[in-house]
Amino acid sequence: MKSNRLLAKLMRRTGAAETHVFSPPVSTLLPKLISVHFPKAAGSSLVKAYETAFGPDRVLRDDENDPLDLCGTMYLDPARYERMKPASVGEYAAIHGHFHIGRYDRIPDAMRVVVLREPIDNVISIYYYWKLICRRGDPGYKGHCLYQYFCRAQPGLLEFAEIPAIRHMMTGVYFRDVDMSCFDVIGDYVDANGYLRQVANLIGIELGPLPRVNVTESSDERRAASEDGRMLSKLRDLLSDDLKFYERYCQR
Repeated sequence: MKSNRLLAKLMRRTGAAETHVFSPPVSTLLPKLISVHFPKAAGSSLVKAYETAFGPDRVLRDDENDPLDLCGTMYLDPARYERMKPASVGEYAAIHGHFHIGRYDRIPDAMRVVVLREPIDNVISIYYYWKLICRRGDPGYKGHCLYQYFCRAQPGLLEFAEIPAIRHMMTGVYFRDVDMSCFDVIGDYVDANGYLRQVANLIGIELGPLPRVNVTESSDERRAASEDGRMLSKLRDLLSDDLKFYERYCQR
């Protein structure tokens, strides 16, 4: 299984340091950075910044336990999910991906970071991104079961926002039962470069500048939705719980 392969990667890092771009100063330890990639919140750009700083082989991408995958092990077989939780980051400097932060709760001494995005803007971005890649029909990309459902059902924007996992993506999915004080840095997508500077200060290693990667293409349809006052008002009502969550942690 994919999760077993990820676990194996964490276990076999010994001896690989000589092949990497990143060479820390003498007596400097590599950071232990656990970075949650909240959907469409600059995560693809951030992982590139990590790979530039540490070398690609020092960064583990964990996208196989996405909380939005309602057919994932964490939902279908919670006991197995608990047994498969990593107890070490191995020799990786950073682990980054779509996962619930509880996946790494057996690693107490790591630094935890995440970027959030204003929920209305976020849902609009995800909706038009999924719509785009679904329309392109890349045969090599299947996506998780929620994405597959989206492609089959082709919901409108408001119908998409009504899906429970989308409507409560922060409060009920990615940060369900999470004490947010476990994060050393909580950033805001609107100031992703400022967030990167905070993380750099936290770990004591330069990380900038932030590249632009996997940006959702603009379209007339998306612009119209973003300017539709009635649509935005309905989205504001639907996403009220996540809006309060975002305001609490990003507009303190």
